[in-house]
Amino acid sequence: MQNYQDYSSSTIRAAIDSKLNVIVPIGAVEAHSAHLPLSTDNCIAQGYVEALAAKTDSLVLPLLPFGQTWSLQYAPGSIHIEEETMVSLLVDVLLSLDRQGVKMVTLISTHIGNISAMKAAARKVYEKVPLKVLYLTYPGLSQAKTVFERLSQHGQYLHADEIETSLMMHLRPDLVHMEHIQPGLLQVPAQTDYTPTRWTEFTDHYVVGDAALSTPEKGHKALDILVEAAAAIILKEKRALTHGEKH
Repeated sequence: MQNYQDYSSSTIRAAIDSKLNVIVPIGAVEAHSAHLPLSTDNCIAQGYVEALAAKTDSLVLPLLPFGQTWSLQYAPGSIHIEEETMVSLLVDVLLSLDRQGVKMVTLISTHIGNISAMKAAARKVYEKVPLKVLYLTYPGLSQAKTVFERLSQHGQYLHADEIETSLMMHLRPDLVHMEHIQPGLLQVPAQTDYTPTRWTEFTDHYVVGDAALSTPEKGHKALDILVEAAAAIILKEKRALTHGEKH
């Protein structure tokens, strides 16, 4: 059993001691154009983490469904959480797990806007307790990108594009409406890398990339690659923890 919340108070400690690692999935409720749901980041995070937990024998906390969506906070449907709020919440969760005897926690977000909050929370906890905290998004993304055909020229941005749409077609095909695909941007304005820029200033469709070539087969293949890469990191850190190694 991998779901932390499904254990009882009399059985959770044994699970913590045997599995060592607890994964905290973090998503977002955010506009993903007309063909994908607002829950896209949550759906992908859930599928990603479930596969990852099985491969690494880890426990999983309930998904945190809201994230920092500053760039699209004024797009229809988006729910924005201030970064300071996210950091405080994550710190409290991490310290709670530490009090329960957890030795290692992996924060995982499929939403790029959460990265800085995860890193800040991990640093704050590092100063307080010896809990090992990892923060991951898609460590295997470079390899996974080789599965796809027409991606944004920006190395980091992917949004409602061929990657996310293919992942959703694999994980939650019931929520994908390919008949509503809208044009995307293969190149975003350069200033997004060096000054605050809302995506609603340069796109009405919120697609960074191109979703037209998406398939569930690509999504399945990419997810396998992403899970393998993240699992390798987690398993390496679990082994180090078991043998008392320090990095």
